[in-house]
Amino acid sequence: MRQLAEHRIWRFGIVIYSVAVSVGSLASAGAILFNPDLASHWMGVTFEAGALVWHQFLAVFLGCVRLSFWIGLVALGRGLGWGRLRFAWEYTTLVDLVIGTFVALQLARGVLEPGWIRVAYSDLSAAAFQAALLGLGLLPSSTGKGAVAGPIPASVPLLR
Repeated sequence: MRQLAEHRIWRFGIVIYSVAVSVGSLASAGAILFNPDLASHWMGVTFEAGALVWHQFLAVFLGCVRLSFWIGLVALGRGLGWGRLRFAWEYTTLVDLVIGTFVALQLARGVLEPGWIRVAYSDLSAAAFQAALLGLGLLPSSTGKGAVAGPIPASVPLLR
């Protein structure tokens, strides 16, 4: 598996996936912010007037979560290795798992409209895909100048 993770075409695929997921989430967040009627139509849900600001707040939050991919991508482009992109994958996997599970539970309780199934599905699918690749060690190793790798030093006792 490690050989695949270090293969040039595989690495390119990881970068393309990271860009695509980030851009897609940012487009969704932008639509909710600047054209909520269009976003509502695409998602198959209704944004009630009083609740719209909360949907927009969540869109900003989730857009920022996906921006974490760009921290890793920029670091990678600057020759700093894969460590930051790997962390972005770990972080977004956790966020997607929590949000997808929450939305799925609210759907099961009948609190959310059926159109929210798309959010649960996309978040849980992304979490499963990313967790599988991370768990199988299929992200490139953290190498390069300034890369985060190795055990946590003893000088950081709270993180050990």
